[in-house]
Amino acid sequence: MSVSVGRSRLVWLWVLLFIGGVVWAMLLWLQPFAPVQGTAEVSSLQAEYQQLRARSESVGGSWLRTLNPRMKDVQGDLTWNPELQKGMMRFINLPAPARKQRYRLWIHDSRAPDGQPLLGAVMAAGSGKQTLFAAIVAPQPVLEPFKFVLTMGATEADDAVEQIMLMVQP
Repeated sequence: MSVSVGRSRLVWLWVLLFIGGVVWAMLLWLQPFAPVQGTAEVSSLQAEYQQLRARSESVGGSWLRTLNPRMKDVQGDLTWNPELQKGMMRFINLPAPARKQRYRLWIHDSRAPDGQPLLGAVMAAGSGKQTLFAAIVAPQPVLEPFKFVLTMGATEADDAVEQIMLMVQP
């Protein structure tokens, strides 16, 4: 009797190990398909993006590719509303930045008093195959934006060199 009980436990142990392995493999397989943002967050950002695009005074355009090979599959666009002083970016296939790197969106305004671009957004994640929406908030009013430039650089970007990744010229 003790031999059959021991064998029965061994069979159950193998069954549980097999089921655990299948579950683990499924989780690894599904991980690339997981959304970058939560579903509720995506839908609220998407709604805000669509509202901004629908307004007649909003400006923007599709991302223009640079010669950077990492950006060859990136799709999306940007919209900025000068009356509301806010904007949104949309990305598909945006690769994740390297470790200790960040994406930064710089806003060039033809009416800026000092002529320097303004930092509109900082992002630490890419979009993968999902759609990523990101808000643009300028530290001071942007009246006549003529260029939006997405760069990648070190986390501490005080004097660091930033590489131009994408741009929009409305």
